[in-house]
Amino acid sequence: MKNDNITKELEKAIISAKKEQTVRSYDFLDPSSVAELIRNTESLFKERIRLMRSLKGDGFHEEAYDCTEDAVKRRKQAIVCKAPEFSRRFKAKYPNLCAADELLRLNAPTAALAYEELNRTAHAETAAALWILDYLTENDRLDDALPYLPESRRELDSVPFPNISDSVHNDDIIKGMLYVIRSRNQNRTAFDEVMRLIEPEIVGDIDEMYLSAMMKVCDSLMGILSAYQKEIHSLAIAKERQAKAALESGASNADETLRRIRKSDEKLSVLHFEKDAFCLNALQYAKGQPESESSLPEKPLCIDTVNPYAYCFGYLHLLDADSDDIWLYNLSLYVLCSACACLPWAIADDSDEKAMQLDPAFLDAALQNSENYIVPPSDSVLYKPIVTPPFLTQNSEKIRFSQLIYLVSGLVPPRGMTGMSYMKALFDAEELSRGEVDLLYDYLMLACAINRRDTNYVFIDEDETAPSEPAAEEENPAESTELKALRQENKNLKGLINRLEHKLKESAAELQKAENDLISATGELAELRSMIRKAEIAEEYTATVDFPYTVQKRTVVFGGHESWIKAIKPLLLNVRFIDTPTRFDTSLLLNADAVWIQTNAISHSGFYRIIDIIRKHGIELHYFNYSSAEKCAEQLATEDMGEPVQSE
Repeated sequence: MKNDNITKELEKAIISAKKEQTVRSYDFLDPSSVAELIRNTESLFKERIRLMRSLKGDGFHEEAYDCTEDAVKRRKQAIVCKAPEFSRRFKAKYPNLCAADELLRLNAPTAALAYEELNRTAHAETAAALWILDYLTENDRLDDALPYLPESRRELDSVPFPNISDSVHNDDIIKGMLYVIRSRNQNRTAFDEVMRLIEPEIVGDIDEMYLSAMMKVCDSLMGILSAYQKEIHSLAIAKERQAKAALESGASNADETLRRIRKSDEKLSVLHFEKDAFCLNALQYAKGQPESESSLPEKPLCIDTVNPYAYCFGYLHLLDADSDDIWLYNLSLYVLCSACACLPWAIADDSDEKAMQLDPAFLDAALQNSENYIVPPSDSVLYKPIVTPPFLTQNSEKIRFSQLIYLVSGLVPPRGMTGMSYMKALFDAEELSRGEVDLLYDYLMLACAINRRDTNYVFIDEDETAPSEPAAEEENPAESTELKALRQENKNLKGLINRLEHKLKESAAELQKAENDLISATGELAELRSMIRKAEIAEEYTATVDFPYTVQKRTVVFGGHESWIKAIKPLLLNVRFIDTPTRFDTSLLLNADAVWIQTNAISHSGFYRIIDIIRKHGIELHYFNYSSAEKCAEQLATEDMGEPVQSE
């Protein structure tokens, strides 16, 4: 009887060991297989939510963890929809995993983090608003967005706002953009119109950047789960071998074998528990390295970026577009949390203001050895982890210089100004060290950012009311109602005046631009008439030019087919030929005495870009009258000599 029980236990051990070694595979073209994934998703979501209820008790609120009925439905739908893609991507790399099941485990509800809580503490939407304002400012489109921002103080003050002082944008315009973002479900028009001001290609690139980061994080997390699975697989193989060996050898050493098998089962249970715990707590890795005594790989990829604002905007856009990817809830929040950790204000809650009063001896040492404490900034040094301040309450890793700036001053540094990049080349031409150049450039960028802070955002100030008068001893209800109506009418009239003044400024700017365009167009028309006249004269006369001819003026030629450029180049020396007018160094135009355009082969975008620069800077412009390279060379040379055309 005992031997029968031992045999049954060994057979069960073999079956369970084989099950541990089996990797489930879904056939996404088979409805029954998809139905199985849906059942597994339903089951795990119910289990996780039940676990959260038991852990949080009365503190569990479905809205706080995006576990409402609608949110849970959307999260499950996203997992089922994305499972085929993730299975194809990771099947070859991690053959010991069922990617669909692991995707489910990683994105099922957890009590670790939720979007609303992250946004409340890390102000992700504020970072997204700053990215939008930066883009609109850099591309001269901010004025186009102003009509869609709120105009009342009441609306602005209704927006929760972090304790920051941005170096580029004033508080009210940031609040205004935040209002547009947060009220987009109630006022869709304002948000959509602002989004239309951003080039779709730019938005697409940021979306791709965000999704790529999600995939990298998933890859890293899958690698850790694969490491767990390898240990589970190894233990299962050993367990199966032991059970089979015991069955083949009889009952002589069965008791000892069963003890080893039971010990293996305990190890397998621990590994499964650790694996499940890792899936439950994977989001914690986005904030830092959680403590672990496991010998397995511990630290997955953390998104460390010099532009966390773009990641916050990417999350906002993907969420607003209801992307399936963004509803892979924990993966998308992992990236967002990692990006928020790079924001200047991210560590404000970890600092101890009293401890920031440094010891005088420390300051004296710093002054005596200042060269050891001055780190010259570079293009991205503001966002590199470089220092561990002694006044942080937690034993953390190095923080970014931008975070140190915020802790000390409350200032958010500028995110870069592409229009100022040419200044670096100017500094490089001088006898300055690399560190001096970077330091001067960052100081210049900060000064320009502060000087250019937005000042053109106008709104109705509801706090601006008439001076208060002493209250009457007995209030007249009719008079009070009339007074309120008059004040409301006064406020409306102020708003109307405000908007009309703003519109007047816009109209004056448009009128000035139209006048400038008319002047430029008149000059261009005169040039075209001159070109036609010269073409008529050229039919009767020709110039005597010895080729190759060395052009005296600094001349740039745009356009022309490749064969035309190849034929004319040897005839004209000291001339720059540009065959791609959409991509060229603007300084070539600014330093030119004369510009020639071959209109039979030039793109519209390139042509108008050249014309805009020429109009603005009053550069001499000519058009070729011919398609023949030799005749064009004669035309340019004759114009360059400044001599009358002679008859044949």
